[in-house]
Amino acid sequence: MAEMEQLGPPVIRAVWREDLGMWAALEGCHRVRAALKLGLVPEIQGIDYTPGMTWNDAGMGQACIKYAITMDQVVRDCGKEYVVGFGKDRLPLAHEVRRPEPGEIMKYRIIKPINFDFGGKVVGGLGTVFDSENTGGKDMTDYVTGGYLEIVEDEPKKITKEVLAAPVTKLAKARRRRGK
Repeated sequence: MAEMEQLGPPVIRAVWREDLGMWAALEGCHRVRAALKLGLVPEIQGIDYTPGMTWNDAGMGQACIKYAITMDQVVRDCGKEYVVGFGKDRLPLAHEVRRPEPGEIMKYRIIKPINFDFGGKVVGGLGTVFDSENTGGKDMTDYVTGGYLEIVEDEPKKITKEVLAAPVTKLAKARRRRGK
């Protein structure tokens, strides 16, 4: 990290995943994490990816072949393991996510398409708010850091006036007689 502090943000080769709205880094996950810790935003060098493309096709040579994983696997599986954002899109790190205290109820809002099955109770849909009581004790931290959930802080309650009124009886319309 000391070297990165001197040299500045790293250059990371990545493929844009339109369906996820994110870059799939093809290299340098350690440099991405270091940049995040230092508050630096990596420079993305976009790769024009097509399915079946090899590491050599992308100009990344033999260094990536030793990992025995294809470029297709990296691009397909991006977002399943580790997702980070930078600047205004920065996602919280696991140690930054507040967890509910014993007996505390915490609310979460779904902000990226996902469904949860909490012991037969399915929760899903963008904007859906649910609380930690419904999770069956499941730790939701990974979903917050992955950008699927956000923690809902206490929202202001709407204050309405109580209106008292006498019961209203609806009267039948009087029929007009024709010819009179």
